[in-house]
Amino acid sequence: MERNPAKALLLLISLFLIITDLIIGLFLIPKDNDYYNTFRTSHTYYHHGLKPNQKALAKGINGEFVLFTNSLGLRDSSIREVPIKSRKRRILFIGDSFTEGVGVTYQ
Repeated sequence: MERNPAKALLLLISLFLIITDLIIGLFLIPKDNDYYNTFRTSHTYYHHGLKPNQKALAKGINGEFVLFTNSLGLRDSSIREVPIKSRKRRILFIGDSFTEGVGVTYQ
């Protein structure tokens, strides 16, 4: 503290902010994950996936919206049966939350 008071003050402020963030995250943010993430499931090859044929409530940037998954467990405009094989060509996007469109309605 005596050698370098500016660095010591910066360290104390940083620790205070980290502890404050931890307390807010643990106690003040509501634990509504069970209510909003009923359509998610763990997956063998990657972190998580979507349950097939689901209609669930999700949170978005403009509030709550209804999220649908199809029979393949992919996000869709409604619950519907999608055949595994098709004569048409398909494009499949696999990725992270940006690819899924987390927080944005399907339309």
